[in-house]
Amino acid sequence: MRPRGEKGFTLIELIVVCMIIATLAAFAVPQYLRTTETNRFDDAVATVNQIGTTNKMFALDHGGVYVNGTLNTSGCGCTATTCQGYSVPTSGTFGTACALVCCNYLSDQSWNTKSYVFHVCDPASGSGGTGCGTACSGSTQIVASAVRAGGTPTAFSPYSTWQINMNEAGTICATGTSAPTPTY
Repeated sequence: MRPRGEKGFTLIELIVVCMIIATLAAFAVPQYLRTTETNRFDDAVATVNQIGTTNKMFALDHGGVYVNGTLNTSGCGCTATTCQGYSVPTSGTFGTACALVCCNYLSDQSWNTKSYVFHVCDPASGSGGTGCGTACSGSTQIVASAVRAGGTPTAFSPYSTWQINMNEAGTICATGTSAPTPTY
């Protein structure tokens, strides 16, 4: 009991308030983290869709030759004449992902600041980086892939297992622990 006339809170009242705040935080923080990761995932799905579509456009314009490689630089460093400097093979693959940027199929970005590492894949060989050979809806013809950048998965970070693939038909699928269904 508090003597009459004294102001302030008792220790029990302060502990109860702290427990209520801690309980609310225990529910709110994981939901906030899941929401931010899902937003990053949605951004990666849109980017994979864009990369896959531009890779298919490149192949249509260059006799079926696909681009493969990883977009992981701070920018491709293209100039007005860079695309003309590339010698596109008549068969096989085109081994630099920056060809999509330099030939104006894809806009240049700071790829190394993204939450995902993006791969441009050759559907015939599965080359291009991690995830390029992974099946999507029974198809092994992957044209673009994204793998979560960062460390190894833990109980507190299952998001690092998430991977997104797009096949030649335009189907986008996701793999990994509790990965959301892609919407595009």
